[in-house]
Amino acid sequence: MRLIAVILLLLATFLLSAQDSVIVRGVVLSADTDSPIEGSHIRVVEGDGTAVTDDRGRFTVQVSRQGASQIRVEVRHLNYEAELVRFRLAELLAGEPIRIRMNPIVHPLGTVEILSEYAPEVIYGSPRHSIADYEFLGDSILILTYEKRLEKSAKLYLLNQDLQAVDSVSLPLRLKAIGLERDYADEVYIRGRERMYQAVFDEYGLRAIRIDKDQYEQQIVPVIAQVDDRFVFHTRSEHLPFFEYYVYDGKVETYTHLLRIADEDMLTMCRAEYKYLSTRDKLNMFRMELETGVEKELLTCMASFEGVPYYRTPYAPAFQEEQTVVVFDHPAELIRRVDLDGAPVDSVPIHYHAYHKVMNNPFQRVVHDLVGGEFYALMQHPGGRANLDRIDMETGKTSRVFTFTYDYPEAVQVKGGEVFYTYRPFGSLQKKFLYQEVIVDPLPLVAH
Repeated sequence: MRLIAVILLLLATFLLSAQDSVIVRGVVLSADTDSPIEGSHIRVVEGDGTAVTDDRGRFTVQVSRQGASQIRVEVRHLNYEAELVRFRLAELLAGEPIRIRMNPIVHPLGTVEILSEYAPEVIYGSPRHSIADYEFLGDSILILTYEKRLEKSAKLYLLNQDLQAVDSVSLPLRLKAIGLERDYADEVYIRGRERMYQAVFDEYGLRAIRIDKDQYEQQIVPVIAQVDDRFVFHTRSEHLPFFEYYVYDGKVETYTHLLRIADEDMLTMCRAEYKYLSTRDKLNMFRMELETGVEKELLTCMASFEGVPYYRTPYAPAFQEEQTVVVFDHPAELIRRVDLDGAPVDSVPIHYHAYHKVMNNPFQRVVHDLVGGEFYALMQHPGGRANLDRIDMETGKTSRVFTFTYDYPEAVQVKGGEVFYTYRPFGSLQKKFLYQEVIVDPLPLVAH
């Protein structure tokens, strides 16, 4: 009987206690995203009830019904602002889950300026005129500028080693300037539509002296190097898919053949095209063969192929290295070395231009470091990105060593490990400036 009495007493005490409190259920949500917040700490101010939300933001807490008609619930979380929410006791007794929303804590950050260690340096720029072209003249830089139109307002500036403009000269209007060119002896010329001028800086200052254009085209442009009394030159013509490299010895007045460069695929098409010429055109080709010494089938390129989309002149630039000539024979996919007597020294295969025949091939041209002697393949990718790939002259493989900061750079040159180019931001009011960047340590060698 005593045991039954004790049980009844405990049951009565529990029932009385249950009548003095209520179980409250709820959920804690983010005020921004309305998503549940896990790990929020719940505390009832008017009592000892506490709880922690689960992974769905839910909680259950016991609230006393005695005392005030309002209940205060405090909610805290590390990433949210603390909330003190008041509820009427009548709302809690209704049994509906309560919703508590918390605002995330926002930590304001100060403005941070991020500067590139190798940001492009502006060598020359002006709000008044744009840069059309530039060339190195010894330790100085010649800059061809214009205000609105190059042909009508061309002006030449000379920058010293400190990149200060020390002299300038306005070019004649009748020149109708196009750009600057440098010959094998590092002399600089201004090319015009119909005239040629040479840029000279001496005791009289910076001057532009007119020269004979035909003589320039015939005696200076073909020459790529001079070694003592011998001149290395080419017979390249925009009208033919082949040309030759020769050495002329001024002492004994003899010519030595070095290499023949030819686009064999284009030559095959030229010979095939000859078969479809009319009788009169074939007769004209025969007469031209007698006058020029060039095969009549090959002369068909001049009459039929030049100007069509698939016609191209072979690209095979040559450079002098001491007593040898280095030729990048892209049609033959070789870097070839020959001495000045025409004897082959060695050759290595190249593949960086493997898609040279495809319209969107990124390869543009070979760039030679005027001081360091390194060779680079200039790549211009669709979309604007451009880079330089260093060419290993022993293996023919390339490694990507430099990516331009700006898209579509123009007039790219390399001197002493520094890259120079002109650039104008697309859609900008800025004039075209001359920039300089530094080639940093190369990446591991990757074959292309």
